[in-house]
Amino acid sequence: MIAEDDWAAERLAQDREVAERVTVEQALSPWWTRVAAAAGTEVALHMSTGHTYRGAVREAGPDWCVLANGRSTILVNLSHVTVMEGSQKVLTPTPLTRRLGPGPTYRSMASAGAVVHITTTTGVLSGFITEVLKDAITVRSAETPDARSVEPVVTVPFRAVVAAGTTDTTAMDSWADTYS
Repeated sequence: MIAEDDWAAERLAQDREVAERVTVEQALSPWWTRVAAAAGTEVALHMSTGHTYRGAVREAGPDWCVLANGRSTILVNLSHVTVMEGSQKVLTPTPLTRRLGPGPTYRSMASAGAVVHITTTTGVLSGFITEVLKDAITVRSAETPDARSVEPVVTVPFRAVVAAGTTDTTAMDSWADTYS
């Protein structure tokens, strides 16, 4: 009888220790790991600009995530998210989830030649990505009548991009291959 009581007490102590370790692990996990843990599920990301982006999380990293919603694909700058609705699971970061940056996604959009709708901290523009720099993109206006024209072109720093999306899902296929 005493052996059973000792075993039950030991089991209870182990359960408490596991629960405490899980709590500590979750407390140390950055918030973006909840976005990464939502891979394949629907979330709504409310932005500092007042926009809300909804879609299934395709991939996430510490600064950016990709949402898919029907034929639309949206690259979201997580530093502009004010509220996330959806999955509340926590994911322990892995090397794969830490690799996501905006460059490969922007390059995929540029090579597909799709019109990209870019929400910045000061407004919205639509155009074709003509160049991807280390920390910025150049965009030619979608209203330019001659597709070969280089004017007008603007440069948008990554930090100013709240979200960038295209309805051409093929623009994201090569990106997905890069990180699969």
